[in-house]
Amino acid sequence: MIWAVTGIIIVLILTVALMHEVVLPHRSKLASVDRIRRFTAAHKLLVLTYDDGPDSIITQQLLDLMHEYKVHATFFSLWSRACKNPELLDQIQADEHEIGSHSEHHLNAWKTMPWKSTHDLQQGHAQLKQWLSPSNLFRPPYGKLLAPGARTMQKYKATPCWWTIDSGDTEKTLGDPAQVVQRVRSEHGGVVLMHDFDRSHRDDAEQRRNYVLHMTRDLIELARKEDLTICTYGELLDRMKQNIKR
Repeated sequence: MIWAVTGIIIVLILTVALMHEVVLPHRSKLASVDRIRRFTAAHKLLVLTYDDGPDSIITQQLLDLMHEYKVHATFFSLWSRACKNPELLDQIQADEHEIGSHSEHHLNAWKTMPWKSTHDLQQGHAQLKQWLSPSNLFRPPYGKLLAPGARTMQKYKATPCWWTIDSGDTEKTLGDPAQVVQRVRSEHGGVVLMHDFDRSHRDDAEQRRNYVLHMTRDLIELARKEDLTICTYGELLDRMKQNIKR
Protein backbone atom coordinates (compact mmCIF):
# COMPACT_ATOMS: atom_id res chain seq x y z
CA MET A 1 0.00 0.00 0.00
CA ILE A 2 2.78 2.40 0.97
CA TRP A 3 4.68 1.61 -2.22
CA ALA A 4 1.56 2.21 -4.29
CA VAL A 5 0.98 5.62 -2.69
CA THR A 6 4.65 6.50 -3.12
CA GLY A 7 4.46 5.54 -6.79
CA ILE A 8 1.39 7.74 -7.32
CA ILE A 9 3.14 10.68 -5.64
CA ILE A 10 6.21 10.23 -7.83
CA VAL A 11 4.05 10.11 -10.96
CA LEU A 12 2.24 13.29 -9.88
CA ILE A 13 5.52 15.07 -9.22
CA LEU A 14 6.91 14.04 -12.60
CA THR A 15 3.69 15.11 -14.33
CA VAL A 16 3.79 18.55 -12.69
CA ALA A 17 7.47 18.90 -13.58
CA LEU A 18 6.75 17.94 -17.20
CA MET A 19 3.92 20.45 -17.39
CA HIS A 20 6.08 23.23 -15.98
CA GLU A 21 9.29 22.53 -17.83
CA VAL A 22 8.00 21.41 -21.24
CA VAL A 23 4.26 21.78 -21.80
CA LEU A 24 3.81 25.35 -20.57
CA PRO A 25 6.70 26.79 -22.64
CA HIS A 26 5.38 24.93 -25.69
CA ARG A 27 1.87 26.28 -25.17
CA SER A 28 3.33 29.77 -24.84
CA LYS A 29 5.14 29.25 -28.15
CA LEU A 30 1.96 28.11 -29.92
CA ALA A 31 0.07 31.12 -28.60
CA SER A 32 2.84 33.44 -29.79
CA VAL A 33 2.88 31.84 -33.25
CA ASP A 34 -0.88 32.29 -33.50
CA ARG A 35 -0.64 35.99 -32.54
CA ILE A 36 2.12 36.55 -35.09
CA ARG A 37 0.18 34.76 -37.83
CA ARG A 38 -2.92 36.86 -37.21
CA PHE A 39 -0.95 40.11 -36.99
CA THR A 40 1.11 39.57 -40.14
CA ALA A 41 -2.06 38.64 -42.03
CA ALA A 42 -3.95 41.70 -40.79
CA HIS A 43 -1.09 44.06 -41.68
CA LYS A 44 0.27 42.18 -44.72
CA LEU A 45 3.77 41.75 -43.34
CA LEU A 46 6.45 39.34 -44.52
CA VAL A 47 9.54 38.52 -42.46
CA LEU A 48 12.41 36.62 -44.09
CA THR A 49 14.50 34.73 -41.51
CA TYR A 50 17.59 32.56 -41.94
CA ASP A 51 18.94 30.14 -39.34
CA ASP A 52 22.21 28.29 -38.69
CA GLY A 53 24.63 30.52 -40.61
CA PRO A 54 26.58 32.44 -41.54
CA ASP A 55 28.14 30.60 -44.46
CA SER A 56 30.72 31.99 -46.86
CA ILE A 57 28.74 30.94 -49.95
CA ILE A 58 25.00 31.24 -49.48
CA THR A 59 24.99 34.01 -46.87
CA GLN A 60 26.95 36.20 -49.25
CA GLN A 61 24.62 35.27 -52.12
CA LEU A 62 21.59 36.18 -50.01
CA LEU A 63 23.12 39.52 -49.03
CA ASP A 64 23.77 40.29 -52.69
CA LEU A 65 20.22 39.31 -53.62
CA MET A 66 18.63 41.44 -50.91
CA HIS A 67 20.87 44.36 -51.80
CA GLU A 68 19.54 44.05 -55.35
CA TYR A 69 15.94 44.30 -54.12
CA LYS A 70 16.70 46.71 -51.25
CA VAL A 71 15.00 44.57 -48.60
CA HIS A 72 16.17 43.45 -45.18
CA ALA A 73 16.04 40.14 -43.30
CA THR A 74 16.81 38.64 -39.91
CA PHE A 75 19.68 36.17 -39.52
CA PHE A 76 19.71 33.87 -36.48
CA SER A 77 23.36 32.90 -36.27
CA LEU A 78 25.15 30.00 -34.61
CA TRP A 79 28.36 30.99 -32.86
CA SER A 80 30.02 27.69 -33.84
CA ARG A 81 29.68 28.81 -37.47
CA ALA A 82 29.88 32.57 -36.98
CA CYS A 83 33.27 32.31 -35.28
CA LYS A 84 34.64 30.99 -38.59
CA ASN A 85 33.15 33.88 -40.59
CA PRO A 86 32.89 36.89 -38.25
CA GLU A 87 33.42 39.23 -41.19
CA LEU A 88 30.06 38.06 -42.55
CA LEU A 89 28.37 39.18 -39.34
CA ASP A 90 30.02 42.57 -39.85
CA GLN A 91 28.66 42.72 -43.38
CA ILE A 92 25.16 41.62 -42.35
CA GLN A 93 25.19 44.40 -39.79
CA ALA A 94 26.66 46.96 -42.20
CA ASP A 95 23.96 46.13 -44.75
CA GLU A 96 21.37 46.98 -42.07
CA HIS A 97 20.05 43.48 -41.69
CA GLU A 98 19.24 42.12 -38.26
CA ILE A 99 21.19 39.50 -36.28
CA GLY A 100 19.75 37.32 -33.55
CA SER A 101 21.37 34.48 -31.61
CA HIS A 102 20.62 30.84 -32.34
CA SER A 103 22.84 29.30 -29.62
CA GLU A 104 26.41 28.06 -29.90
CA HIS A 105 26.09 24.43 -31.03
CA HIS A 106 22.39 24.07 -31.96
CA LEU A 107 21.39 21.64 -29.20
CA ASN A 108 17.81 20.39 -29.20
CA ALA A 109 16.35 21.28 -25.78
CA TRP A 110 13.95 18.33 -25.94
CA LYS A 111 16.79 15.85 -26.52
CA THR A 112 19.49 17.34 -24.28
CA MET A 113 19.89 17.71 -20.54
CA PRO A 114 18.32 21.07 -19.50
CA TRP A 115 21.57 22.53 -18.17
CA LYS A 116 23.36 21.71 -21.43
CA SER A 117 20.77 23.29 -23.71
CA THR A 118 20.53 26.32 -21.43
CA HIS A 119 24.31 26.72 -21.45
CA ASP A 120 24.23 26.43 -25.26
CA LEU A 121 21.78 29.35 -25.42
CA GLN A 122 23.85 31.37 -22.95
CA GLN A 123 27.09 30.87 -24.81
CA GLY A 124 25.61 31.70 -28.19
CA HIS A 125 24.05 34.87 -26.84
CA ALA A 126 27.22 35.96 -25.04
CA GLN A 127 29.56 35.32 -27.98
CA LEU A 128 27.28 37.04 -30.50
CA LYS A 129 26.46 39.97 -28.23
CA GLN A 130 28.42 42.61 -30.15
CA TRP A 131 26.46 41.86 -33.34
CA LEU A 132 22.98 41.42 -31.87
CA SER A 133 20.32 43.89 -32.91
CA PRO A 134 18.82 46.30 -30.35
CA SER A 135 15.74 44.05 -30.34
CA ASN A 136 17.90 41.39 -28.59
CA LEU A 137 16.44 38.42 -30.43
CA PHE A 138 17.10 34.70 -30.13
CA ARG A 139 15.65 31.66 -31.80
CA PRO A 140 15.81 28.34 -29.92
CA PRO A 141 17.34 25.52 -32.02
CA TYR A 142 14.63 23.37 -33.65
CA GLY A 143 12.09 25.75 -32.10
CA LYS A 144 12.34 23.83 -28.80
CA LEU A 145 12.57 25.69 -25.51
CA LEU A 146 12.37 24.46 -21.91
CA ALA A 147 11.49 26.57 -18.88
CA PRO A 148 15.12 26.86 -17.64
CA GLY A 149 16.26 28.18 -21.01
CA ALA A 150 13.32 30.58 -21.18
CA ARG A 151 14.05 31.92 -17.69
CA THR A 152 17.74 32.36 -18.48
CA MET A 153 17.07 34.28 -21.68
CA GLN A 154 14.52 36.45 -19.85
CA LYS A 155 17.36 37.54 -17.56
CA TYR A 156 19.14 38.79 -20.68
CA LYS A 157 15.88 40.46 -21.76
CA ALA A 158 16.11 38.43 -24.97
CA THR A 159 12.98 37.72 -27.00
CA PRO A 160 12.25 34.24 -28.39
CA CYS A 161 11.45 34.35 -32.10
CA TRP A 162 9.29 31.78 -33.87
CA TRP A 163 8.12 31.27 -37.43
CA THR A 164 4.73 30.71 -39.02
CA ILE A 165 5.86 29.04 -42.26
CA ASP A 166 8.67 26.51 -42.73
CA SER A 167 10.26 26.65 -46.18
CA GLY A 168 11.17 22.96 -45.98
CA ASP A 169 14.75 23.61 -47.07
CA THR A 170 16.12 21.09 -44.54
CA GLU A 171 13.72 18.28 -45.42
CA LYS A 172 15.23 15.08 -46.78
CA THR A 173 13.45 15.66 -50.07
CA LEU A 174 13.00 19.23 -51.24
CA GLY A 175 9.52 20.24 -52.22
CA ASP A 176 8.27 22.82 -54.68
CA PRO A 177 9.07 26.44 -53.69
CA ALA A 178 5.83 27.47 -55.37
CA GLN A 179 3.86 25.69 -52.62
CA VAL A 180 5.54 27.77 -49.92
CA VAL A 181 5.01 30.94 -51.93
CA GLN A 182 1.35 30.04 -52.34
CA ARG A 183 0.99 29.52 -48.60
CA VAL A 184 2.49 32.96 -47.93
CA ARG A 185 0.05 34.40 -50.46
CA SER A 186 -2.94 32.65 -48.87
CA GLU A 187 -1.92 33.71 -45.36
CA HIS A 188 -1.23 37.29 -46.50
CA GLY A 189 2.32 37.23 -45.17
CA GLY A 190 4.00 35.60 -42.20
CA VAL A 191 7.43 34.73 -40.82
CA VAL A 192 9.27 32.33 -43.12
CA LEU A 193 11.97 29.98 -41.82
CA MET A 194 14.93 29.38 -44.15
CA HIS A 195 18.57 28.40 -43.59
CA ASP A 196 21.91 29.84 -44.69
CA PHE A 197 24.45 27.27 -43.56
CA ASP A 198 27.18 25.26 -45.25
CA ARG A 199 25.90 22.03 -46.75
CA SER A 200 29.14 21.25 -48.60
CA HIS A 201 29.20 17.76 -47.09
CA ARG A 202 25.99 16.89 -48.94
CA ASP A 203 25.75 15.68 -52.52
CA ASP A 204 22.87 18.09 -53.12
CA ALA A 205 24.51 21.15 -51.51
CA GLU A 206 24.24 23.32 -54.63
CA GLN A 207 20.63 22.26 -55.19
CA ARG A 208 19.72 23.29 -51.65
CA ARG A 209 21.49 26.63 -51.95
CA ASN A 210 19.59 27.29 -55.16
CA TYR A 211 16.36 26.29 -53.44
CA VAL A 212 16.87 28.91 -50.72
CA LEU A 213 17.92 31.58 -53.20
CA HIS A 214 15.01 30.76 -55.51
CA MET A 215 12.62 30.81 -52.55
CA THR A 216 13.93 34.17 -51.37
CA ARG A 217 13.63 35.78 -54.80
CA ASP A 218 10.13 34.39 -55.30
CA LEU A 219 9.00 35.65 -51.90
CA ILE A 220 10.34 39.12 -52.60
CA GLU A 221 8.60 39.15 -55.98
CA LEU A 222 5.40 37.95 -54.31
CA ALA A 223 5.61 40.78 -51.80
CA ARG A 224 5.77 43.27 -54.66
CA LYS A 225 2.80 41.74 -56.45
CA GLU A 226 0.63 41.31 -53.35
CA ASP A 227 1.63 44.60 -51.71
CA LEU A 228 3.21 42.87 -48.72
CA THR A 229 5.65 44.83 -46.57
CA ILE A 230 8.94 43.03 -45.96
CA CYS A 231 10.31 43.85 -42.52
CA THR A 232 12.76 42.41 -40.00
CA TYR A 233 11.63 40.44 -36.96
CA GLY A 234 12.50 43.34 -34.71
CA GLU A 235 10.37 45.67 -36.80
CA LEU A 236 7.52 43.16 -36.58
CA LEU A 237 7.76 43.14 -32.78
CA ASP A 238 7.83 46.95 -32.69
CA ARG A 239 4.68 47.11 -34.80
CA MET A 240 2.96 44.60 -32.54
CA LYS A 241 3.88 46.60 -29.43
CA GLN A 242 2.65 49.84 -30.98
CA ASN A 243 -0.60 48.16 -31.92
CA ILE A 244 -1.16 47.08 -28.29
CA LYS A 245 -0.61 50.65 -27.04
CA ARG A 246 -3.34 52.02 -29.33
